[in-house]
Amino acid sequence: MNRLSQGLSCLFLVFLLTLLHGSARAEGQAEGHDIRTEVYTDAQGQLTIATVDGVEFRPLPGNLYLGFNSPVSWLRITIRPSAHAPVKPLILRVGPYTIDELTFYQQVDGRWRASQAGSLHPEAEPLCADDKHCFALDPGQDSTPVYLKIQTHGFPVIRAELIAADALAAESLQRIRFTLVSMTIAGMLMLAGLLFLQFENSGLMRCYCCYQACVLLLSALGNSTMARAFPSCPPEWLSLAGDLGFILRSFFFSLAAWLILIPYRPSKPYRNCLFGFLALTALLLPLPLLGESKLALQLHYSLQFWLPWLHFYGVLTAESISPTLRKNLLAALSIVAAIFIFAYASTLGWLESVQIHDFPQEWRLTGAPFGFIMLFIIFHEYKDRKAAEAATRLQLELTAAKAKSLEDKTFERGAMIDMLTHELKTPLATIKFALASVNRLFDKQGATAADDADFRLSADHIESSVNRMDAMILQVAKSHRIELSAASTTREAIDARALLEESMRPYALTHRFELDLEQGLQFNSDTLLLTTTIDNLISNACKYSIDKIVRLSATTGSDGFVRLTIANRVAAGTEPDEAQLFSRYYRNSATSDIPGSGMGLHIAHSAAGKFGATLTYRTTDGVVIFELRIPC
Repeated sequence: MNRLSQGLSCLFLVFLLTLLHGSARAEGQAEGHDIRTEVYTDAQGQLTIATVDGVEFRPLPGNLYLGFNSPVSWLRITIRPSAHAPVKPLILRVGPYTIDELTFYQQVDGRWRASQAGSLHPEAEPLCADDKHCFALDPGQDSTPVYLKIQTHGFPVIRAELIAADALAAESLQRIRFTLVSMTIAGMLMLAGLLFLQFENSGLMRCYCCYQACVLLLSALGNSTMARAFPSCPPEWLSLAGDLGFILRSFFFSLAAWLILIPYRPSKPYRNCLFGFLALTALLLPLPLLGESKLALQLHYSLQFWLPWLHFYGVLTAESISPTLRKNLLAALSIVAAIFIFAYASTLGWLESVQIHDFPQEWRLTGAPFGFIMLFIIFHEYKDRKAAEAATRLQLELTAAKAKSLEDKTFERGAMIDMLTHELKTPLATIKFALASVNRLFDKQGATAADDADFRLSADHIESSVNRMDAMILQVAKSHRIELSAASTTREAIDARALLEESMRPYALTHRFELDLEQGLQFNSDTLLLTTTIDNLISNACKYSIDKIVRLSATTGSDGFVRLTIANRVAAGTEPDEAQLFSRYYRNSATSDIPGSGMGLHIAHSAAGKFGATLTYRTTDGVVIFELRIPC
């Protein structure tokens, strides 16, 4: 890809050198003649050859710049042969080809003779083989003025020059050579886009190919290739095709910028402005078809001037664009902006001294430089996007590998937990059985009251420790099963009062329960997971309740969830740490004298998540409150 970018850059440099080389003015083509050129703007369009001598012409030192408000212009060219210079036949050569109508007047036998040319009036006997219009001056009449009437709806720069008839072939050959170079380069760019489209069939590449199609169309129309290829085609149609081509070229250029920048999240004002530009450009397309070509081109040139600055803003405000792509886009847009500034300045006559004439309709500037720039940007955007995709793919692979490793570790841990719970159950059962046998044996042998009390106390300690160890193993096994289980979709009808009474039963003799339940409250949920959650919450409340009172309430909220709260008062300083409350094995150090494994709240929180419930915690004035929000 780097070599391809370098190749494009070199090709662009060769193109610019060709552009500059082909832009030099031809000097000395009418040697031996003193030529004076003057211009008159006919704002009303009422001047005729009969009244042309009655108006005042002003000197025209260089090119003629026509604006939209100058529908008709007249050139007066006065030719005087220099002393001792041989009289040679001369040719008046006018360009570019996109002028609508040209009418050339010269006096023959004391009468004005008119010859017509232009895009809308092809010459009957064309003298020029290139993309300009040529008129032959009648021999012997070079001391009298000739007139050229120019009408066009566009915004061109007109260059009129007198050259010797014997130099016409060389002039035409040079221009044809540059024209062929231009069309060849445009064709190569089009071919490059079509080839790239084969393995990157994206909207951006299709947009680029449409842009290059417009460039080729304008090149063909601008050098009369289309007119010569389709002689029966009405000239008005070719002129209309050129107007539409200019508008579509800007549309596809901006659409390509949209497709490049949108994935990188540019600012909302940029998106709105560019969308508005695309919409307005699309609305301009019907105007030439309705006969309003002049208005369409006026609006088009006005809108087009703001394009590079708008895209500058889009690149600078794009959030996720890489630094390399941002730098390349800004560099390319700087070239675009420079071309736009040069184009408008030259078109308006501010750069008369610059040796690039017939701008912007000049064949070398029909959009080929932008084609280079677009292809350069597209390749770099493609390279940047592929690098980002590769980085994302690598990140996904690393994440998948970590997940697999974690899954393997979880499986190993689960296997170890299952093995330990299985293996520890057997010796615990053996200890319990042995303890029972010792109790029976001690009863048979008889003992003093003191010995009996000591023995009973030791046996109770052993049994309590065994039961505590057994409960811990059961808790660990239950936590492991809940973590491995999938989210539950099971729903059974549950009576809230019956559920809570069943969970309170083991603590009924030691604790007092205060219930505040909605009358007849029923809902649907997973019975096993809900029972596991509530059992652990009630067990936790009873274990840490300082006054042996547990308050329970259950109501249906307006959001359709059942809210079940379990509250109990705890000793000062024993409130749990909210950040670690639901962590496995967490216990407040102030409650170390109370038996427990630190697994109950973790199991309750995990089980609640499995059936879609939410377990939250808060404390108020020494009262700990757990709220279970159950979907029903």
